[in-house]
Amino acid sequence: VCSSDLDLQGAIKSAIACKLSGAERRIGFAAPWLRESAASVFHTATVASSAAHIVDAYRDLVAFILQATGGSLTGPYPEFPLPLGDASMTPPEATARRFVIMNPGAGWQSKQWPAASFAKIADALADHYGLPTILNCGPGERALAVQVQRECRTARPDIFTGGIPAMIALLRRARLMIGPDTGPLHLAAALGVPTIGLFGPTDPTRNGPR
Repeated sequence: VCSSDLDLQGAIKSAIACKLSGAERRIGFAAPWLRESAASVFHTATVASSAAHIVDAYRDLVAFILQATGGSLTGPYPEFPLPLGDASMTPPEATARRFVIMNPGAGWQSKQWPAASFAKIADALADHYGLPTILNCGPGERALAVQVQRECRTARPDIFTGGIPAMIALLRRARLMIGPDTGPLHLAAALGVPTIGLFGPTDPTRNGPR
């Protein structure tokens, strides 16, 4: 059996990691999904995809692998069941009424919307719709969430710092999720929660919730 590695990033460092793994077959993307052209030097096979969205590009990669082994990829996209989450870890006020979740933080600072802008939305939701806001706060993001609180004029958003199980339970009760291109936004979309995604340095056509 031939050992294989998949380079889904298409970067030089990820391609080198595949090479160093010792795998006999190293599969990566061709342009335009290849992030750095030099990475292809370390690939033994490349997958061409004309897809616009990264999920569809990954589907093309799976189809390539199956075809190489005599199989094929047919049918609709699979639905992945998600857990109910841990409601015992959610704030008590979240169980009584509907609310909006905002996620002001992001892995890249360039993805973050200004705190004052989140505060204006929280004020508008409170003033016009009577909807409270909960600020999701990841590791190292509490100062940013507190800044949003301070910028609010009429809203009094709470800060949520729970883990993923609690976050899932919280999202299942939310009316809306607002945030940049980051994990909680995509988790909300996967749970069927209406989302407003704020995109800047990343392309929503490629990376947005599908």
